[in-house]
Amino acid sequence: MDIFEEIRKKIEQKEFSKAKEMAEKIEDEVEKYNSLGIIHYYEGKVSEALEFFKKALDINPVHDDALFNYSKVLFEKGEYFESWRYLTRINNKTWEVYDMLGDTQLKQNNPAMALYYYKKAAELSNIPEMKEKYQILKDQFKKDVKLAIFCLPGLDNFIKDIAQILSNIYDVKLVVTTDVRQIQEAYNWADIVWLEWANEMAVEVTNKLPKDGKKILCRLHSYEALANYPEKINWKNVDKLILVAEHIERILRDYHSEVYKQVKDKIVIVPNGLDLNRLKFKVRQPGFNIAVVAHINHKKDPAMWLQIIGMLRKIDERYTLHIAGDFQEIRYANYFKHFIKDAGLEKNVKLYGWVEDVNAFLEDKNYLLSTSIHESFGYNIAEAMAKGIKPIIHNYAGAKTQWPDDLVFNFIDEVIRIVTSRDYNSEKYRSFVEKNCSLEKQITSILSIVQLQDNNRTKNKSIHKKSTTDTENSFAKIWKEYSKIDSFTIMNDLPGKSLRSEFVSLLERFFILNKARILEVGTGTGAFSIELALREADVTGIDIDPTSIELAIRISKDYNVENVEFKVGDGFKLTESFKPQEFDIAFNMGVVEHFKDDDIIKMLKQMGEVAKFVVVGVPYSGSFVYKTAKETAQKLGAWEYGFERDFLTLEPLIRRAGLIPLHEEVIGVLAEPFYLRRINPEWVPLKIAENLQKYFQGEKVGSWLICFATKWPGYADEFLKLDDHKKIKFESTQISLLTVPKPLVSIVIPVLNGANYVKRLVDNIKRIDYENFEVVLVDDGSTDGTADLFERLIKGEPKLREKILIIRNKENVGTFHSRLIGVKHSQGSFVFFHDIDDLVYSKGVKKLLDDLLNFPNKKTLLTVTNALMSGEQFNGEIWCSDLYKNKEELFVSEIISLSGKFSIIDTLIERIPLQKAYEELAEVLHKVGIIKMTIAEDTILANYLLLEHFVEKMIPTFYTFRGYEVGNLQSSSKKLLERIKQIPIQISFLMVMSQKEKLFDKATLNQLENTVKQSAVRIYGQELGQKFFENYLEFKRRFSSILL
Repeated sequence: MDIFEEIRKKIEQKEFSKAKEMAEKIEDEVEKYNSLGIIHYYEGKVSEALEFFKKALDINPVHDDALFNYSKVLFEKGEYFESWRYLTRINNKTWEVYDMLGDTQLKQNNPAMALYYYKKAAELSNIPEMKEKYQILKDQFKKDVKLAIFCLPGLDNFIKDIAQILSNIYDVKLVVTTDVRQIQEAYNWADIVWLEWANEMAVEVTNKLPKDGKKILCRLHSYEALANYPEKINWKNVDKLILVAEHIERILRDYHSEVYKQVKDKIVIVPNGLDLNRLKFKVRQPGFNIAVVAHINHKKDPAMWLQIIGMLRKIDERYTLHIAGDFQEIRYANYFKHFIKDAGLEKNVKLYGWVEDVNAFLEDKNYLLSTSIHESFGYNIAEAMAKGIKPIIHNYAGAKTQWPDDLVFNFIDEVIRIVTSRDYNSEKYRSFVEKNCSLEKQITSILSIVQLQDNNRTKNKSIHKKSTTDTENSFAKIWKEYSKIDSFTIMNDLPGKSLRSEFVSLLERFFILNKARILEVGTGTGAFSIELALREADVTGIDIDPTSIELAIRISKDYNVENVEFKVGDGFKLTESFKPQEFDIAFNMGVVEHFKDDDIIKMLKQMGEVAKFVVVGVPYSGSFVYKTAKETAQKLGAWEYGFERDFLTLEPLIRRAGLIPLHEEVIGVLAEPFYLRRINPEWVPLKIAENLQKYFQGEKVGSWLICFATKWPGYADEFLKLDDHKKIKFESTQISLLTVPKPLVSIVIPVLNGANYVKRLVDNIKRIDYENFEVVLVDDGSTDGTADLFERLIKGEPKLREKILIIRNKENVGTFHSRLIGVKHSQGSFVFFHDIDDLVYSKGVKKLLDDLLNFPNKKTLLTVTNALMSGEQFNGEIWCSDLYKNKEELFVSEIISLSGKFSIIDTLIERIPLQKAYEELAEVLHKVGIIKMTIAEDTILANYLLLEHFVEKMIPTFYTFRGYEVGNLQSSSKKLLERIKQIPIQISFLMVMSQKEKLFDKATLNQLENTVKQSAVRIYGQELGQKFFENYLEFKRRFSSILL
């Protein structure tokens, strides 16, 4: 096994320190820094990883692996242009490289270029998902627009790539012909006509073919402006004149003044672009090989070439001029033959004739000489710079607006100075072309022009009324059916409430929701609005359907949520009802996918006007489960949502709406599997298990794409400043960046004979994505060396040593009292109870703290969902809390089921009030003779917190999970007889306290007590059920004696 394979295994095992030690021993500096970058990346230290990759590239700027890794990190940091630049420099491109190139273009709102790269990736890859990704995006961006490009034979070199790339979005015909019939057929077929070159073809088409509502674009390169073609073209029929350079416009203005008056408002400048992937970059040095790539004619002033090489030869005979070009005039062929021989330049001038492979020809050259008296662009110059070659450019009209001043010369003596100077910077030359002359930049500009013409062409054709009506009809039926369902059922549908929780958590990564003014556009049941209102936000929900609003109002009243308002409203007319920036956030989930592009853009514009930030959630195209389930339901006629789309990204539509895209992320870890109910319900737990496994490993999984945007550049700037330490706080009409506190969290772990789980516990703790924590392990009399093993393993973890406190109970006191001992020895602001055989979700603490920021004055308990595990694997079963309307409803549910309904494990509770409540409850238990509790000990504490108002609000969460081990046979909860003894303690306590607090009348209490007996027999059988009830009555008597 080589060292790189060993490092890879250490990374997989999360042994990052050992991996770094091994990487430091690599002799090759580039490989060492690249390996260290990879290790830091997987350790989650992205900034450090970036620095190591940069160090590798400083040594070898064309190291393919380092380039890819550097680009990947830049992409994840949102630096999409920089990521693209470095990806283009990779010489041996794999499908993964093309896939990421596509991603960079998608993020920069260049779907045509993205599809061009995705297609290459799909062709190189055998992975079905890559081909599916390409097809999904092609279907998403494909437009029903016919574009015909007309060009005379021999002049299609500059348009071939453009036509191929645009064909990913439009139906494109490249018509290279002089055949009148072919031209007529293609013209009649087209919606948009592109005339490549303003020459004879443009003259014929604009003068002889009827416009017929078509949009016509004409691209003028150079030579046409130096002849009389502009005067022959019928410019009334041309909608846009595309010029390749600013100085070409000046030629039109100065030498075709009458034409210029007609076209000046139609002109758009789109510089030519290079496919940089075809040009191999490397760092070069000054040398003696000077290249010329040009036809040899009077426009290129070739006589100057010989003058320059003659002067350089006098300085050093090694200077050689390499000419790739054919003679287009006999006078120059004759002149070169005569002068080279007569001046003795045979060894210094090499003629290659016309060269097809310019990339290969330039590979060993040090300079590129251009002495043209006129250029529109100068492809040879850009190609050389892309390869890292220094160009020397004669000052033709426009040269200094196209190229760096220090590379442009007026007189021959300046050429000599430029060549002999030691000032040579390949990185600078390549970067200049990347920023100014890329094919990507050219395609972006062309797309915007074509799109504008298509919009103008179709502006009188509205689909709004049809699509809106279809959507309204589908959802009117849905809300009518929902109105028959009780509020509790609606709010506690697992896929729905888990998705709401994830959505809230995602918002909380960036915003403080408390007091935020939020608008939901298309509120439906109002569940999302209510979820946000529970975080103390001031929420308004609107919907076009009155039935929806009636339903939302009913649910909010049932849950006694006061800071939310619902009213009928139109998402396409928000500015008629609300002021600019009246809201901090405008959002919707599951709305815009039911409309076509134009309607989506209209709604996004409206949302952008009335709010500082816009957040939109749509079905995610990358979810195979969602797409398959939808297609199956549609085939069966069981799809109730009507027209519905899905998206891999919303960025292009966001940009077209005039908004600034800020962030996109996939959520729906539990929501996605439930789509499988439409195919085979037995598959749901299998998919839940798979998703949870990925989620715990840090992957983004789900079926919903959430997109953040804003219309306002100032807010965009503030958003981009956010990190783990800062969040946006909304204050009246302003926003501010709040530095969030990082309080100490005490992880309290009671344990009895848990040696089998110690190593997993240590590995799990190491992955916690929060620095400021301590671990208080309370060993409750273990006989298997649990504490010793834990202590020994911790010694090998330098970052954890100082965070650990081990307490060894002299005797076994039970889980209840062990947790209390742990709390008393804690120093944190918050306590996080955990069991040794369970798994902590690595980002759980951070997400819980984000959520708690919304409750500065409210005592809120965020309950965490149990994701059941057998050994190291999730089994797809979920135990979760429900959202109850009040504590009475909660307690009835616990009494009927004889089990706890909300958990205090793996969540955060303020330590000081927790300790006070815990000690009070311990005293109560002591008075009734309960020495130890190992079952229902967490539930009785949870009940006490709620009953004694240490907790006022309880909200279930699904953005973090407790990996709950069900395979531990030593667990107290598995011991049936102990359950018969101890669960009655919690149930009787709850009944007595309910009586004390007067939560129920006497008749209800009697009815509940009868239910306890019936449930016990139902769950445990007649004999054990009777014993359960007898224990319940005994403990009820004891509690009553001291509490009532």
